Amino acid sequence: MPFVSHIQRKPPPLKSQPHECNWPGCELMVKPDRWACRVHLAKLPSLIRHRLWATYRIGQDIGEAPLTPEYEEAERAAQEWASAN
Repeated sequence: MPFVSHIQRKPPPLKSQPHECNWPGCELMVKPDRWACRVHLAKLPSLIRHRLWATYRIGQDIGEAPLTPEYEEAERAAQEWASAN
């Protein structure tokens, strides 16, 4: 079939990239949907850890879903707690 100029191919899906653990000073790479590495995630109080999971939306790590104010607040609480401990 010949190429038709007005038909564009759908771009490939965005691939989520690993990122550094959000714990201050940790350089371990973690999956895009994780806030921190396993060791540091376990150090967070369970209430904060559960808030991170409860407010996470699939696709937010690759820009397909916006960060909710609830997730941003959970992330801020986790960062504050990690920085103080």
